[in-house]
Amino acid sequence: MKYLFYNLIICTGIFLGFPQYSLGTQIVAYNDDTSIQIGSVRSLSLGSSMSLSEIGGGDAFRNPASIYNTPQTIKFSYRNLPASLSQIHILSYSWKNKKSSFSVLYHQQTIDEIPNTVDAFSGYDSMGRPLLDYNNITEFTDIKLGALITLARKYNQSTRVGISLKPMFRKIDNISAAGIGLDLGIIKKYPDDLFIGVTVRNILPTFTKWSTGTIEVNLPEFTIGLEKKYDRVTILMDSYTQLTDTNFSDSINGYHLGVEYQILEFIKVRGGKSDIHPFTVGFGVELHDYQINYSYLETENYHAIQSISVQTGIDHIFESLKKISP
Repeated sequence: MKYLFYNLIICTGIFLGFPQYSLGTQIVAYNDDTSIQIGSVRSLSLGSSMSLSEIGGGDAFRNPASIYNTPQTIKFSYRNLPASLSQIHILSYSWKNKKSSFSVLYHQQTIDEIPNTVDAFSGYDSMGRPLLDYNNITEFTDIKLGALITLARKYNQSTRVGISLKPMFRKIDNISAAGIGLDLGIIKKYPDDLFIGVTVRNILPTFTKWSTGTIEVNLPEFTIGLEKKYDRVTILMDSYTQLTDTNFSDSINGYHLGVEYQILEFIKVRGGKSDIHPFTVGFGVELHDYQINYSYLETENYHAIQSISVQTGIDHIFESLKKISP
């Protein structure tokens, strides 16, 4: 298994070609827009904390190793930002064998009806005020498409290791960009339901090349966290460091904290906060082999964001279809 990880890292480096930094290179730091896309709905309701146990089917976004032992499931989630600013759709499919688990996740973010006022300016009037021709204002769409291809295996009796490959494509009006990244996750289980995990996102700097020639660089991010369960209560916390300088001399630091309480056997309530989100809340419900999760969070820039996901086993879908008579 370790040789597979080594080969993936080497091949990714060869694919990227280790391009040299140029005047057109932009360093992309950790920001609120990124944090919105990261994590399952359960994670978002827990302050975007890193999930380390198998509860909720794992979270490949936050730690690739967390999907280990995930049963064969399919999950769909949707989240929206205020005023239809953006919609994010995530569809994932997971399955496992005796030694490993595999997951393929597709995600899409769209921002529609963005005004393009480039051609609206037609000069100045006698008072020096700009003249605008509103008939020349057009609209365009910003769309992001990506995938998360994750493999997780048990390294030994208490340790799990996972790796994720992240191809992506983005199109804004008539310009486009493509890139690929690589994440690594490790989780170790200790007695008394204590989990400690480490995630390295963008192990190699992720290069996104635009059709204009500009290259964006996402530098590595390091996260260490823990998850501890006490009877009906589960506590999650983690701390991250995002590099923001190619000389590795500057970084952004932050944290995530979440608490989950099981009210009944099929209902859990959640809450949390982070350096970005003042507070987050949500709940999870399990009904007839279906898991439904909801989260509500606030950010300084986007105000309230609501997300919902539905998850079930593949076998349950086929069983339901068989019960439907012609």
